[in-house]
Amino acid sequence: MSISNKNTGKEYATLAAAVNAASAGQTIIVENVSVAGSTATVYTGVNWDVDNSTISNGSASYGGGVFVYTSASADINGSTFSGNSAGNGGAVRATAAASSLNITDTVFSGNTANIGGAMHLS
Repeated sequence: MSISNKNTGKEYATLAAAVNAASAGQTIIVENVSVAGSTATVYTGVNWDVDNSTISNGSASYGGGVFVYTSASADINGSTFSGNSAGNGGAVRATAAASSLNITDTVFSGNTANIGGAMHLS
């Protein structure tokens, strides 16, 4: 169970702390973690790998669980997003400026938003 920076090896207590400390080109790894009430904005070339984790009850204007923005990428596998809320993208919000968003074997349940309850991609 960990939230860490693949490039530096440093571990973090929260998603936000890991993303805020990351620099362009670095990868944040979230493995076997249950995170409640936290939202992460992934941007400026930071990559995010989420495996076998649960992200729940986050709230934000964009992406209640995660917001993938300019030159960022996210690979999400075998995870659950539940009870997140946002104006756009209840669980996940990704913009056209994002490099990539890959989601496999992931459950979206009970997420709400004005636009895109589970996801808003534009």
